[in-house]
Amino acid sequence: MNPPSAEAALRKALELDPQNGCARIELGALYEDQGKFAQAAAEFERAIAIDPNHGGAQCQLGRIYRGQGRSSEAEVALHKALELDPQDGGARLELGALYQSQNRFPEAAAEFEKAIVIDPNHGGAHCQLGRIYRRQGRLSEAEAALRKALELDPQNGWARIELGTLCQSQDRISEAAAEFEKAIVIDSNHGGAHCQLGKIYRRQGRVPEAEAAFNKALELDPQDGGTRMELGALYEDQSKFKQAVAEFEKAIAIDPNYAGGHLRLGYIHLSLGQ
Repeated sequence: MNPPSAEAALRKALELDPQNGCARIELGALYEDQGKFAQAAAEFERAIAIDPNHGGAQCQLGRIYRGQGRSSEAEVALHKALELDPQDGGARLELGALYQSQNRFPEAAAEFEKAIVIDPNHGGAHCQLGRIYRRQGRLSEAEAALRKALELDPQNGWARIELGTLCQSQDRISEAAAEFEKAIVIDSNHGGAHCQLGKIYRRQGRVPEAEAAFNKALELDPQDGGTRMELGALYEDQSKFKQAVAEFEKAIAIDPNYAGGHLRLGYIHLSLGQ
């Protein structure tokens, strides 16, 4: 059944029985799939009005609220879902993601840990937990979690990037490069991975490869000021001052309040006696 006919059928069901909570939930899920989040939220809210103890509807509503930036309402809905079913791993992951977005890292870690107890083979949960551990400075635990995520799903590009970032922070440069390279094989259009790989190549003195990586990142996102700065620094390393100035100026155009861009530009002008 294609979406238009599915919607028509569900609307007919609700015309005949407006208190049909299952039809409300199905229609809400359909709208969510179509990116119609306000309409999806309205249907989940109606489903909950019919049955306040439907944990799945509470979880789906919490996910919608989180995506809409309605954080306090999302937290209430997700807590209600978990009150109704403490073993709802999906609600645990949603609540963990909500806490993560608010920089409430201990609470986020606790939810991801509980989600893993419910489903030890959920690679995404291990990846999210590794990300939190890394931000908390719990690096050995972070690495273990990320490697578990990749054991479960070697094609998890986010876990590759997180592990690469972890290795990079420990000056394990070759390992970091390998992870970013694998991430790019998985998703060749991930600009952040190209930028990170360019930074590593620059440190390794692999100048042509670094330049290619930065240029690919900028092809994907010309407004990435950080990559503009990195490419400018690479040109500065080679005394290609005209090209360096051009990149720093572009970075400043993207963010006129970026002090680092003005500083680098000033250094070049001073070195050139301008």
